[in-house]
Amino acid sequence: MHENVYVGKLLVPIEWVTLSEVLFFRTLFARVFHVCTATVHNVVNSFVRRGTVTRQKGSGRPRKTTPRSDRLLVRLARSRLYNRVSCPLLRLRWGEQVSSSTLRRRLKEANIRQFKPPIKPFLSGPNIEARLHWAMRRVMWRLPMYRRIVWTDESRFRLFKNDARSRVWRFRGERYRPDLMLHSNHSQGGSVHVWGAFWYGGRSDLQILQRNVTGEVYCRVITTFLERNNPPNDWILQQDNAPAHTSQVVMGHLDELRVRRLPWPSKSPDLNPIEHVWEFLGRKVMKRGPENLDQLSIFLREEWALIPQNYLDHLVEGMPRRIQAVIEADGGNTKY
Repeated sequence: MHENVYVGKLLVPIEWVTLSEVLFFRTLFARVFHVCTATVHNVVNSFVRRGTVTRQKGSGRPRKTTPRSDRLLVRLARSRLYNRVSCPLLRLRWGEQVSSSTLRRRLKEANIRQFKPPIKPFLSGPNIEARLHWAMRRVMWRLPMYRRIVWTDESRFRLFKNDARSRVWRFRGERYRPDLMLHSNHSQGGSVHVWGAFWYGGRSDLQILQRNVTGEVYCRVITTFLERNNPPNDWILQQDNAPAHTSQVVMGHLDELRVRRLPWPSKSPDLNPIEHVWEFLGRKVMKRGPENLDQLSIFLREEWALIPQNYLDHLVEGMPRRIQAVIEADGGNTKY
């Protein structure tokens, strides 16, 4: 059964209606569909040209920047002079009359985003050379050698931690580029100073230090450690090159106790796995929300004793990877 339509005053089959008839009776169609005659005309012409009456996708707002200016923005964001500045300052140097959102979109198109820079010690030329030499001499060590080492360090835990919120412009994979890192400083006040040690299969008690670490204080720390703990057989002491650790009184005390020491390159916390333990411990303690320094000390001791031993053993087993990372970085900072 065919469907009929009116053309003028006549009822005719729909297949008889041609485009020319629609145009001829556009006034009538406009009244039926409650549109103007120009709309009917435009719909018919669109069907003739494209075979459809659906709306074409518009070109959108014209782009405010050129490819050349976009390349300039990328060079500015990656330069050492401007990779740390905020969006408004970078936009001012760029010179384009666009918003900060547009600037961020242009950088996103180039796969550049703002990231929080890592905080690493500043390494001088001699530091880098010493780190590389240290790693090359131990690249052939196997796990039994690392399992004999007692990893030690002091750390200061602040009651209220202040996270750095600085940002830098960079590509992915450039997290440890030297000019994209922040350098750390020792925190002062409102904190608890602790000393701890661990080894494969065990750990020491966490000692709370009531005063700044001097040679005499550190000698008492080592003595207390040996009285309360049983390190592995033929163990080796690892310690950094802090002035208190390398003083003559400490060296003499360790010689009297016949403690073997592991040579250590300066400014190398990434080579000491206990740094990851301090970070792990700090997160656990902050979750408990200590309200004063006494609570902070109690929570530190409790959470230190609850650290899983397999987590500590895994850190020791990862030492060959740390050594390899230093070699691949030519003695520079690593991801650890």
